[in-house]
Amino acid sequence: MDAEVAAREALRQSEARYRLLAENASDVVFQSDLAGFITWVSPSVTRVLGWEPEEVVGGHHNVLSHPDDVIDEGATVQEILGGADHGAFDVRLRTRSGDYLAFAMSLHVVPADGADGPTIVGSLRSIATEPHEA
Repeated sequence: MDAEVAAREALRQSEARYRLLAENASDVVFQSDLAGFITWVSPSVTRVLGWEPEEVVGGHHNVLSHPDDVIDEGATVQEILGGADHGAFDVRLRTRSGDYLAFAMSLHVVPADGADGPTIVGSLRSIATEPHEA
């Protein structure tokens, strides 16, 4: 019984650390399916881009991209699935106010876990503080 209590406490502490990191990170972290539809986004998306997580989840990651920066996620995912370590590129994303900010985006494919298929984990790090014109 003591081992079960210890395991629950360790899980609780791990979840608390994860929540602390996800809610306070300066980067935006997201998870999407292989087609590029966002299944989870860190709460930092509100501070960084002005969007609430629920406004972003379910949408395609290109929906916020500047029209000149739309990425071919299919090609990027195929490169990663084909053995590339990750995909990395610069992209301008639309804020809630309509401005565009520049980010370095990094994508990694995470292998299937249980019944779920592989997933994409991405991160966005701001590389410019001044908004860009549309």
